[in-house]
Amino acid sequence: MQKQIKYAFLIVLFVFTNIVHANNTIQFSKITNISNFSILPAVGVGQDGSIYVCETGQSVQQIQKFSSTGSLITTWGGYGHGNGQFQIPNGVAFDLTGNVLISEFYNSRFQKFDTSGGFVQAYGTYGSSDGQFINITGITTDGSGNIYVADSGNYRIQKFNASGVFLTKWSSYGVGPDQSNYSPSIAADSSGNVYISEPSNYRITKYSSTGSFLARWGSYGTGNGQFNYISGLAIDSTGNVFVSDKNNNTVQKFSSLGIFLDKWDITNPEDNSSLRPDAIATDTSGNLIITNNANDLLIKGTINFTGSLQVSIQPQGAISAGAQWNVDNGSWQNSGTTLSNIATGTHTVYFKTTDGWTAPQNQSVTISANQTTDSTGTYIQQTYTGSLQVNILPQSAVTAGAQWNLDNGSWQNSGTTLSNITTGANTVYFKITNGWTAPQNQSVTILANQTSTINANYTSTQGRNLSSVVNLLLNQ
Repeated sequence: MQKQIKYAFLIVLFVFTNIVHANNTIQFSKITNISNFSILPAVGVGQDGSIYVCETGQSVQQIQKFSSTGSLITTWGGYGHGNGQFQIPNGVAFDLTGNVLISEFYNSRFQKFDTSGGFVQAYGTYGSSDGQFINITGITTDGSGNIYVADSGNYRIQKFNASGVFLTKWSSYGVGPDQSNYSPSIAADSSGNVYISEPSNYRITKYSSTGSFLARWGSYGTGNGQFNYISGLAIDSTGNVFVSDKNNNTVQKFSSLGIFLDKWDITNPEDNSSLRPDAIATDTSGNLIITNNANDLLIKGTINFTGSLQVSIQPQGAISAGAQWNVDNGSWQNSGTTLSNIATGTHTVYFKTTDGWTAPQNQSVTISANQTTDSTGTYIQQTYTGSLQVNILPQSAVTAGAQWNLDNGSWQNSGTTLSNITTGANTVYFKITNGWTAPQNQSVTILANQTSTINANYTSTQGRNLSSVVNLLLNQ
């Protein structure tokens, strides 16, 4: 079974090797200064955007809660073993109702608090049995509320339900697919897939929610997909994986399969100097929240996410006539052109006015990060019309029932004007009427927005018969 899993993984990698470096830019801003970061730093962002930071110093063991702009909201904790106290708090996670879960390195437990820091419950004791821990290094939750704990002293991951009841465990010490070698960072996506970092093995490993090995990537180095010292791990709402590298001063972005997507050099927003990132988290907009122990900084990396747009125009006749498109009143583009580096969000596609064609309505399109949005605009060929009036003479023929039609349509009375006739050549037909010889069919050209007029004369057959009798008598 293990060989089958590996084989499937390799096939998936081959299919997606066409994913390339996204090259989204990033802007750094200072959120606040923090005086005592944890030995194993941790940061988390709540459902409302509030930022929770673990602080550890010689006399400080606490959690600080900040607004998204860095205003201190509350602080709780203290050194000790009791409820609400800590010994090196080093992991932040959240349950489905927004309660805060904090793991501890030395107290071999994790605790649950409400968003104001009120103690709710503690889970775990020291040991190697199910539900026991030795040196926890991280905690995370999935979209179903399940809790995953990096039990590094036991070289394993333990899974609990939302109530803290033990469900399963996996991994052991080593470098194999189902083994780990000290895992200070752990994160889970909304589907329950679990990712752990291994700094000494320079890699990220992905497991299913039940511990089945799914993927692994990374090696030692400074290139894309390589690491020197992994210091943090985070997952955004779409399943992208962010990895901070303390010694390479970078954060890299990967797909959920480990395909490299992007990389940023981390800089100090105060002086643009290189910055060594420690723990990271993502906020509700997909931006990065980064801790830096050396400078006691909490910073935000606002990612300028971009995508692409391709618009196709139909039919070919409109394209040949000069139909084009643009986005947000930018430069005109030909059908099929792909525009890149468009900011994520809602944009408007405009279509060029083209002689002989009615352009499509403006279209609202949504650009997603690192994806190409497709849209189609269909032009409609314009149809021009004119009118036709036919007058029949003499009145006695009209009285006798003489009429006309256009292209064998319905019969019309003399003097009637037909409207909305397609421009071009048409034929007028005249009705056979007793006692009268109808005019020959007449060809008429309808011009746009003009009324064409035809006068048609019927000839009486009674007059011709009398003339024949007179001529006969004269010749006798």
